[in-house]
Amino acid sequence: MHLAPDFAPVLTGRSVVELEASAHTVMGLRPDYSVGYRNSAWSRFAADNDAPELAKWNGRPITTVFAGAVVDYYTELFRRVQESGRPEDHDYECSSPTTFRSFRLRVVPLPERALLLLHHLRVERPHDVEASSPADFRYRDHRGVITQCCHCRRTRRATHSATWDWVPAYLDRSLPDVSHGLCPPCFRHYHPRAASSFDSQGRSTIPGLDRSPAS
Repeated sequence: MHLAPDFAPVLTGRSVVELEASAHTVMGLRPDYSVGYRNSAWSRFAADNDAPELAKWNGRPITTVFAGAVVDYYTELFRRVQESGRPEDHDYECSSPTTFRSFRLRVVPLPERALLLLHHLRVERPHDVEASSPADFRYRDHRGVITQCCHCRRTRRATHSATWDWVPAYLDRSLPDVSHGLCPPCFRHYHPRAASSFDSQGRSTIPGLDRSPAS
């Protein structure tokens, strides 16, 4: 468990014991979205799945560690909850090379514009899509860059930008020159009103949304 002294007052009225006993991962955010609390389940999940250690974030907002085009989505989600004072839910994928996982995030308002993030595991099963081999000639573009979806983690084919393959071998090792964007299905998930912005080749007509700088 990590509970910063300045964050303890905003948890008044909530049982930290219950949050610690929960099997779900829980994180508390200050008004600037830096981390003031994480429960033991979050720490265990991070250790088991090579998630970044919070100590390495140095008090930065968690939105600074999101990859590519989902940054604006989560920033707007957090802002809406802060301003409305009403919880909101969002479903997202957080899969490993061998296991498909779908979570539901509930963003709960706390006093003084702080937030509580509750992550509930909805689906956990082996992947049911065929894995592609890590062939750099297929996935590195003319600049030598590989583009991965920052949501589902599929990899875009360099020669056919509308095709994104599941390449788990690329997730098991640190790759040089990786960029992040959103594949068309994930773009529709995060930006349903702008789904029509993809052209026939799977490219977004909104600059930066199909090829965002790596974080």
